[in-house]
Amino acid sequence: MNAIDTDQLLAALPARISAIPRRWADHAPEAPALHDGRRHWTYAELAAAVDDTAVLLRALKLRPGDRLMVVGENCVAQVVLTLAAAAVDAWIVHVNARLSAREVDQIQEHSGARRVIYTSAASP
Repeated sequence: MNAIDTDQLLAALPARISAIPRRWADHAPEAPALHDGRRHWTYAELAAAVDDTAVLLRALKLRPGDRLMVVGENCVAQVVLTLAAAAVDAWIVHVNARLSAREVDQIQEHSGARRVIYTSAASP
């Protein structure tokens, strides 16, 4: 059985998950990162989208420790928002868009989300 050096493993990990696309963009910018059914995203495109979205979240006054609620279904926007929230040290609250409006409102109230974003392009 091979022993795993957990200290070495942990030291190799980025400080935040938001750094993962940037790491890949630096090493393989044109490598495929995501596909949303309409287009393919490279790691360079994903990293740029995360950076741009982090700027937007800061402009929306999202601060470290705040909660960002994202209402939608699996899509690239949800991935980008998740990584951008990590970049600004905010907590993400994922909510399935197929829940009723009442359920979504209750989750928002309970979570204390400072901002709510709906990924309406990916989920009617």
